[in-house]
Amino acid sequence: MAPGWPRRQRRSSSSSVHEPSNGAQHTDLRRQSSEPILTDFRGLPEHLYQAYERLPDFAAASNRPLLISAGSGHELEYAQFRSQTAVLATSMIHRLAISTGDTVAMYSTPNIDTPVVSAAAWLIGASVVAIPPETNAEELDFLVQRLHHLRALFVNREVLPTVMQVFAPRQPSLYRYPIVVVVDATVQVPTPPVNVTLQDLYTAQPGEAPYERNPLTRVEAQDHTAVIYNNFTRDGNGQIVDVDMVYMSHDAVINHYNNSIQRQAPSSLLQRRPLPLAYSVLRLHYAYHLHRIIFDIFSRGGNYLVASTFDPAEFVAMVYHYRLEHAELISTEIQHLIEYLIARDLTRSQPPSSGSGPNPLSITDMLSPLRYIHIETYTLEQAQDLNALLSRVVLVRARFGSYLGPSDQPGG
Repeated sequence: MAPGWPRRQRRSSSSSVHEPSNGAQHTDLRRQSSEPILTDFRGLPEHLYQAYERLPDFAAASNRPLLISAGSGHELEYAQFRSQTAVLATSMIHRLAISTGDTVAMYSTPNIDTPVVSAAAWLIGASVVAIPPETNAEELDFLVQRLHHLRALFVNREVLPTVMQVFAPRQPSLYRYPIVVVVDATVQVPTPPVNVTLQDLYTAQPGEAPYERNPLTRVEAQDHTAVIYNNFTRDGNGQIVDVDMVYMSHDAVINHYNNSIQRQAPSSLLQRRPLPLAYSVLRLHYAYHLHRIIFDIFSRGGNYLVASTFDPAEFVAMVYHYRLEHAELISTEIQHLIEYLIARDLTRSQPPSSGSGPNPLSITDMLSPLRYIHIETYTLEQAQDLNALLSRVVLVRARFGSYLGPSDQPGG
């Protein structure tokens, strides 16, 4: 076992859990899926592209955005996603020296570039780990030192202070840290450890053709790690003593997703269709959310308006501006929304926003398009409070994109 490698590994009965392809151990616990839509195990992201192009209404779906940034309004369509993924994969190889078997980490608040980074890493055979944005300096330092062959860390402005706290005091000769890539286009690159911006990597260099590979064989799909999930182990005093890792191959990720949607919505397997736009703070660092959400986008036709954090006032404005019928929230966001609505007169016209004239609409008017809030867990009290405030809104106990079948529709 390599120095610094975690002593324990969690194993899941619905996935392949193994050390990277150069390791000796490989415990195969896959369950074969009978899901009729996703059957071609050719590796990621090719598998996702094939699934998306098999959508019944692909011609219309291909011209709409997969992801929209709530902050900037920037949109990412399917063709753009594939093009940016190919260019970024090329840049990762030639400019970041990342290759098959290496690891790429994403440490940032939610943004629409994260799925592109994941897909580019999968394309070149690198594994991806998503680090929660609330991770502190001690946790980041502990994790970075134990991630196998970590070559690049993708960050944004919100976490830069923590990154600087961990890496800046160290000398490269004494501590080998990964290349730090800043996701935000507006962030000026400071002194090391920040090395490059993502926008730089999205720009093709002369003589570098976009990287493409032949689809993986079944054996390669089983051997190459696609996603790494981690969980800290602490002692009685709350100090970190270890980090548990779950390694999922391309094959295991596909199987895990197939199995999960069979359990959640077995009647929906042949009902794939492009979905309406949904508001969400994409939490790709949640356990198993990285690949599930990306699969929902491509294999289930989901598309998202992505907010970096939940702000009730911004949420109301986004629902009105985009005429959103769907939103994906978590329990704490529901509570913040309830408190925000209770503190305001829902029928009174809202104050003008910065630089604009008076707003004649009330909060009730602005939220009138909203019909469904998708949420995995909520309390009965929250449901009652929300119903009293927004009687036309239905809480759906599922992730957006996971219900889809006729018998699984909201209220069904």
